[in-house]
Amino acid sequence: MEELCNALIKIFNNILPGDIFDGRISWNNIPIHMLEKMYFAYEKQSEESEINRRLHYLKDEVEFDLHEKHESTNSDSLNLSLLIRFFNKYVLTYGYNELVCRFERLPYWRKVTRNISQDIFVAAKYAERDAQNGKTRRTFTWRKVVAHNNVQLNKLLEKGISENHFHLFSSAPYFDLAWLSLMNHVKQSSMLRNLERIDRERRYPRIRLNSEYKEKEYTVQHMQAVLIRVYLYSELMGIKIQLGSYMASWDWVCKTVFDREDMRQWYKLYIKLLNRNFINTGNNLEEDTYEQLKKKYPRITWLLSYLKINIFDDKIRQENFEYFYQKVFEHHEPVSFDDCGWFLRRDNYDLYEKEWSRQTLEQVNKFLKNDELIRGRYQEFQTIIDSFLYNGKTYMNKDYAMNATDGWYEKNETLAMLSGERWLIYTMFRNLENLNSQIPQVLYDLFFGYLLIKEKFRMELLQNNDKLGFANFKAYQSRKSWFTTQYSAGEMARMAVETTIDGQNILSLELRIKPQNTFRENVKMIRRYDKAISNKSYFDRNKDRKFDNYYYVFHFSKRKDDTLKKESDFSNMYYRHQRLRDEVKVQTNALIDLRKKNSEYGQRVLGIDACSDEDGCRPEVFATAYRVLKNHTCYRGLSLQPEIPQLRATYHVGETFQDIADGLRAIDEAIRFLNLDCGDRIGHAVALGINVEKWYHDKLYTISITRQDYLDNIVWLYHKLIRYSADNMDTLLKYLETEFQLYFSLIFGKVLKTDYINSIILKACEYDKEYGILQGYNSHQDCDATYYDGRQEKYGTINVEFNMEFYYYSWMLRGDHPGLYADGFYKRPGFKKDIWDDFSTNPFWPKEKRIRHILPAVILNHYYHFVSATKKLGSVPITVHIPVNMVKGISFVQKKMQEEIAERGISIETNPSSNILISNINTYEEHPILQFYNEGLSADSEILRNCKQINVSINTDNQETFSTNLSNEYALMASGLGQIRDEDGNPVYNKVDIYKWLDDIREMGNRQSFMKP
Repeated sequence: MEELCNALIKIFNNILPGDIFDGRISWNNIPIHMLEKMYFAYEKQSEESEINRRLHYLKDEVEFDLHEKHESTNSDSLNLSLLIRFFNKYVLTYGYNELVCRFERLPYWRKVTRNISQDIFVAAKYAERDAQNGKTRRTFTWRKVVAHNNVQLNKLLEKGISENHFHLFSSAPYFDLAWLSLMNHVKQSSMLRNLERIDRERRYPRIRLNSEYKEKEYTVQHMQAVLIRVYLYSELMGIKIQLGSYMASWDWVCKTVFDREDMRQWYKLYIKLLNRNFINTGNNLEEDTYEQLKKKYPRITWLLSYLKINIFDDKIRQENFEYFYQKVFEHHEPVSFDDCGWFLRRDNYDLYEKEWSRQTLEQVNKFLKNDELIRGRYQEFQTIIDSFLYNGKTYMNKDYAMNATDGWYEKNETLAMLSGERWLIYTMFRNLENLNSQIPQVLYDLFFGYLLIKEKFRMELLQNNDKLGFANFKAYQSRKSWFTTQYSAGEMARMAVETTIDGQNILSLELRIKPQNTFRENVKMIRRYDKAISNKSYFDRNKDRKFDNYYYVFHFSKRKDDTLKKESDFSNMYYRHQRLRDEVKVQTNALIDLRKKNSEYGQRVLGIDACSDEDGCRPEVFATAYRVLKNHTCYRGLSLQPEIPQLRATYHVGETFQDIADGLRAIDEAIRFLNLDCGDRIGHAVALGINVEKWYHDKLYTISITRQDYLDNIVWLYHKLIRYSADNMDTLLKYLETEFQLYFSLIFGKVLKTDYINSIILKACEYDKEYGILQGYNSHQDCDATYYDGRQEKYGTINVEFNMEFYYYSWMLRGDHPGLYADGFYKRPGFKKDIWDDFSTNPFWPKEKRIRHILPAVILNHYYHFVSATKKLGSVPITVHIPVNMVKGISFVQKKMQEEIAERGISIETNPSSNILISNINTYEEHPILQFYNEGLSADSEILRNCKQINVSINTDNQETFSTNLSNEYALMASGLGQIRDEDGNPVYNKVDIYKWLDDIREMGNRQSFMKP
């Protein structure tokens, strides 16, 4: 089965459609030697002879199992139909009155359908079953994500599950909608620009196998797919389309249409009319006589008129019939079907249809092989599509192929919109199962090419390129709206919800959306989404059911500091991320206004979040906004308007990281700077549970990081080891002290100026005498200072040492608003005007308030935020070797942080498929959730004691991006745990324990919801 999965993925991902159009590959003849080249290029550990044996064994196994002989005369080739049928036989089955995946084969199904659209296999299986039952399907609303046949797990999930990490627009079926848009609305300037962008920024580059292996531009592949789809639809529906001009050779017209005997009879009548003097002298034919000839012999009369033959020519009159016949047939120019079609359709319809189909197919093949010829056909193809679109109701659904289905009458509008495309795939497979089918082989070759092109687009729009990191994920995310402009935001929201609740008992659905800049824009947005979802989704099918099981969470967007990209005289006036902080403040105020002024929509928003790439955007950026929103209340007293609950908080952190220590520090910052506490959540937190030793081993104990982050990590780790009383870490602590001295001097050594520091100290002492007291000085005279770079130096009376302890204090102050340190020292807010002043200073961290009056700490915090030279020197990338004892120290701190988070009652939202595709996790059984919670999975007290039993939930994150849904995530985790084996090959966990563990997580997920129970 593993070999079959690999072969299918190689076929759909790496065969070029051009090889099919040029005849080198066909539907039932995929040469093994071409697959061997692909295996050799992509599998580094395989020998060529081994690959050859594996593929031939696969071919023999498939054909023997299906009791079918290869249809191709070439024994060294594979038949795609048989491969798909064989895969379906062992992976798909029927249960719950629908097609489902065999649970024991779920890993294979996941592997294949992450790389290839599941609709291909589902449609093929339904076609095979319908052929056995002698019927043809008319509805195609199977689930977006195929379920499985594990009855026990399904019963467990039927009790109800909650989706607590669900990005709304990344969960809409945007690839399917993008494909329908590409196929139905061909000529749009934005579409063409984005196709060109895909060419420039390919996320799935392919290895060039030989000099002839060259992938077409996506603008060309798009037109090829449009053409094939239009042609297949017309053939299956019996609709004639015209591509360019159709010309019939003169010989074909004469031999096929004009009978010699008919010509002779016409000539006799012509002579007879002449002899009866029904014809006037000269070359003018009486009107009634011409009508008699036309009525009796219309085709011949048209022929003479088309050839502009003067029938009153003296030679025709005087000579015999042979001369006349020769005169007619000496014309050799092709004849346009537009000119001769009228009599062909009337008298020789079968011949006309056959020739029309032949020329249409000829044009299709010509266009597919000529890039320049197909490029300019946008308007021509759109005209044909429009003739389909305006035929009935499908224009509103934006897919002409729906004309062939009953999709218009389906209750689930989202799946109905996909039914046209599914019908096309199903019908091709259904005809393949029909022994009496009249569809020629060439149509299946075109169908094969169409599927390959579609999969090429799918690989560029849905993340399946096996590349890790948030940058890869972010690049895919930016594409989700490129080709879906035909659909409104409300439609996308409705479809995201509709596909989520289809077949799942969702008790709570958390929709994460981006906040707007004004109160009115937020009201308008929520009203639009509520209206779209409640009017069309399953929520409102049952009139007795209240519409109260989804809510919104506003998520702020992270990004790197772009306040001043170029250094200037004004650089030191701006603190880090000032522009982003200002934007977040505007959005925060808009949310506060929403809660104050419109309780109807204000109460729809129950939480806040911050998401996107963590690299270059620390939790400190959102600290003040989080504290403001978490503490904002709307007490209404005697007001009749409903009370609005306080906002809950979650935060994306520890998902991707430069270093595990960096990820752990980010989690610590999120908890302390954002004041996360019991009932709040952390999104992902992979760094908190990942196998530390394995991660560094895979990285060869080498990381790439910026100087500033590395310095911060060193100081943070040093103090965490001391705080947690780590044993046998003296050598590591000395190493960290040495690293601190080196990197502190690289960043701050040339920046810290004595004169500037002296001026800060003087101002600080004048502002608040406590600064002098804390430094052991109680006078405002002779304030001299210096910086410490590893040596003990004193100037004057005040000693300002910039050592690790004071640097750690400065890190603790980063949760405060940077504006409080603009003058180089902490200036507490004066007259507090609003809630922003109340929470500009972190009330809970650091616990020792006087740290804000320790001069070295506040000066370093000022330099960190405001001095452009510090930012520039700190942003320099470095490559660092991580010693083994440091890895052990990080692992120790990780375990202690798990314990602290469990004690605080902070929950973790895990997203298994998302974490595997973005973070450095290989399989579901390696997912960190097992390090967070393992109650019931083991009877070993030591193992249970080492796990801190953190409150966790399972979620999808972006279900469309990762081709999953919530039930599927539970199933994938159950399947992964079931495959873990001990040294003797026995299962580590039994099924009962696995399901009990999942049920516990299900209940924890329900309790994590921000909705009231």
